[in-house]
Amino acid sequence: MKEVNVENGKVVLKNLKNFLHIEYIDYKVPKAENAAIVTITAPTVPGYSFICWIGAASHGFVRGCYIDTPDNSNANIWFTQSTMDTVDGNSVTAYALYVKD
Repeated sequence: MKEVNVENGKVVLKNLKNFLHIEYIDYKVPKAENAAIVTITAPTVPGYSFICWIGAASHGFVRGCYIDTPDNSNANIWFTQSTMDTVDGNSVTAYALYVKD
């Protein structure tokens, strides 16, 4: 159980061991023209609740990208342009943040 105290007007959480958890998931990036989207789903982590997506990173190619609804466990990664010039093995990694139940 998390212990919460208020000291000098600030909330102080104690016993934070394993309070936060980050998972990452790799997704294959499509090669089709105008396929500038990858659908992502946060995995279930026993003992933790999904909070938000904290970012995404491309691997093997360079494209700007963003997660459209970062507070939703089912979201999309959008790229700034078509991913048609990617090759097999190119991927995008999505990072999800969880808090202990």
